[in-house]
This record gives sequence, structure tokens and C-alpha cells, in this order.
Amino acid sequence: MVFFVFCPAVLFAQNHFYVKGNVRDEKSEPVYGVQVFVNGTSKSAVTDSAGNFRLSALPPGNYEVVFHILGYKTLDHWVTIEQKDVILNTTLEYMKRSPTCCRTTIPQNIRQGHRNKDRLLQTFNQHNFHRHRAWWRNH
Repeated sequence: MVFFVFCPAVLFAQNHFYVKGNVRDEKSEPVYGVQVFVNGTSKSAVTDSAGNFRLSALPPGNYEVVFHILGYKTLDHWVTIEQKDVILNTTLEYMKRSPTCCRTTIPQNIRQGHRNKDRLLQTFNQHNFHRHRAWWRNH
């Protein structure tokens, strides 16, 4: 009788596997808070402070694993699960910021040092000012 009670749990464990791994940046530092999910399913995880993640209970098959966090390029990997667990270590690339981002939002006469430049800077919120401060110094 005990055999029948534990039999479904053993069968479930044998037919489902996991994808685990580590996420690092270009400097080989762990990336905390990366959203890791299997596209087309409800399986997801978030990396811990060491950059580790684990996606559990995946049956054999082909899956697209997506890594997403602000400030980095979104990355996806195709993995195939065949009767064993998969280890997937990856490196995320930083998003490259372009100094031309301001040119589309700030009128030409202000970018060239017009007297209203200071007033415009005062209207920027603190986040935008710090984000664009380097651009203003160089132009």
C-alpha cells in the first residue's frame, strides 16, 4: 500500500527536470534581480545576490529561456531538456547609451547655449538631469 502512495511522486520527479545557472555581467560580476522565464509558459525565477536562478518542473522538450533586467540587453537562449537537468550560465551586456538621446528632445537653440538653458535644466527632474549631465558638459 505504501508503494502506491509514493509511486506518483517518483514518476513526477523522473519526468520533470530543471534549468539552473548563473547570470553575470561583462565584468564577471553577478547580476541580482534578473527576471528569468521560459517563454510561452508560466515558469519564471529571479536571480539571487550571487546571480543564481532555478526553473523547476520542466518536462523534456525545447524551451526559450529569456533573461531580462533594466540596463542590460534582453537575452534569450534555446535549451533542450532530454532526461537530465540543464545548467545554463550566461553573461548579460550593458545597454549602450547614446549622447544623441537629448538632441531629439531639446530644441537646437537651447543645445547651442541659449540663455534659457539654465531654466530648461531646472525643469528637468533630478533623474533626467543626472542622466544627461555628462552630455551637457561635453556640448
